[in-house]
Amino acid sequence: MEVTSGTVRLCEGTWYTKIVLAGLGSDLTVEGVAGAAVTTLTTGGTSGGDDGSVIAVTGANLTVRGLTITGGVGSEDNTKGGGVAVTQSGAVSATPNVSFYDSIITDNATDYGGGIALFDYASVSLHDSC
Repeated sequence: MEVTSGTVRLCEGTWYTKIVLAGLGSDLTVEGVAGAAVTTLTTGGTSGGDDGSVIAVTGANLTVRGLTITGGVGSEDNTKGGGVAVTQSGAVSATPNVSFYDSIITDNATDYGGGIALFDYASVSLHDSC
C-alpha cells in the first residue's frame, strides 16, 4: 500500500516495515497510538530481516509520534542512515522535513548516522524524543 499524505495510526506491537516517502507535496504523519514504549517500527535488519533505513524521506515532510525506531542497517550499501535518512531535494526547506514527537531512535547501525543522517540541507526536529 502506498500512502503519501494523511495520518497512519499503528496499534501497539512491533511493525516490520519501512517508511519510504519521496516527492514534493507528500506530507504524512505516522503515529503509535499507545506510545513509543509499546509501538516499534523496525526493518528487523539487526536480527536477520531486511537491511536499509527504517525511515527514508526525500523532499517530503513526515511527522512521527509515539514510535520506537530500531533495527535499521543503513541505506546506500548500508553506509548511511540506519534509523532515519533524510534528504532535501530542491531549494532549502524553511521547516523540518521530519519531526519526531515522543519517539525513541535506538539500536540502529551504519557507517554514517546510525540514528539519523541528514543530507543536502535536510532538517529534523526532535520534541520529547531521544
